Amino acid sequence: MNVQVARAWRDLVNSLGSWQLWVYVGLQDIRLRYRRSALGPFWITLSLAVTIVGVGVFYSGIFQSEVHVYLPYFATGFIVWAYITGLIIDGCLVFIQDGSYIRQLPAPLLTYLFKATWRAIIIFAHNFVIFVAVALYFRIWAGWAYLEAALGFVLLTLNGMWMALFLGTG
Repeated sequence: MNVQVARAWRDLVNSLGSWQLWVYVGLQDIRLRYRRSALGPFWITLSLAVTIVGVGVFYSGIFQSEVHVYLPYFATGFIVWAYITGLIIDGCLVFIQDGSYIRQLPAPLLTYLFKATWRAIIIFAHNFVIFVAVALYFRIWAGWAYLEAALGFVLLTLNGMWMALFLGTG
């Protein structure tokens, strides 16, 4: 096996093994980012909810579609799109923003990628509340499709991680 490939596998295994580090530091990043606000990270959720409702109602009128049909699709797409852009933007800056940690902390490099991904997942979880509210309001139950969506979320996250690694090192 190539030396670089072996080093990459070792970094991956060590990063997964140090999950407590990237989970804690990711949570700490979110706490520090919103430490002075009353709602914390739910400011993002509130602004996203207002945008979804405003634009969704407006577009349903433009496209001459019923709000109860259009808004759930729009909300789902917008929340997932916010997650994808969060993964990409954080991925582009992951090694730049964490440069001081990288120089001071003897941790595997993929730890910082996992931290950025964890942070994006936490923000997605906050924004997912919007989908739950829309689904409850419009009485939507997709049944087994929710399991397919969970699998799609895992695949989307894995794809976003390799893109973040590619963009972050480029």
